[in-house]
Amino acid sequence: PQTDPENKGSDENEVEEKSNNKSDENLDNQANNDEDKLSDKNINKRKKNTIKNRALALNGLQTQASVILRSSNQKFLTAQVGDTVRVRVPDIDRGRMDYQNILAVIMDIDNDFYKLGTKYYQSAVHSKSICSVQRKIDIVNDVLSDKTMSLRQVSTAASKSGGQGYIRCNLKKKCNCKGAIP
Repeated sequence: PQTDPENKGSDENEVEEKSNNKSDENLDNQANNDEDKLSDKNINKRKKNTIKNRALALNGLQTQASVILRSSNQKFLTAQVGDTVRVRVPDIDRGRMDYQNILAVIMDIDNDFYKLGTKYYQSAVHSKSICSVQRKIDIVNDVLSDKTMSLRQVSTAASKSGGQGYIRCNLKKKCNCKGAIP
């Protein structure tokens, strides 16, 4: 029997391919096992690094906050209840002839926020960054503490010209006036 050289080569190739496939499968299985071990180690290592980095970030934020707080305390003087402060009225909240500043008395302090009182009405809560402490000016007798108003309303009440000249009802519904918001 004669065998073709072509057929003989193909049989050998099939055997080689089968052995190569088996070795490739073994290598793949080994690689997968190694990857599983490495991935578990990597995951644990990443978790530890993440926890460490978060702790470092928290420490950095706390340090930065203490520096900013110390700088703020040096820049803005702390005031006591009964001290007179000057509050700057933003340009948008006042008319052209209105006062740029309003004198107020500190009525209450809550977490470094001041509740201010003026001779017109008691104003809302303000931070110490918008108030500058003035020398002892006695306006305590003029302070009213029964009504609360915004800084814009206090500015309008203190104005000699009537404020900005912009009056509108702030009610959303069921208002009979013409300036109600639809």
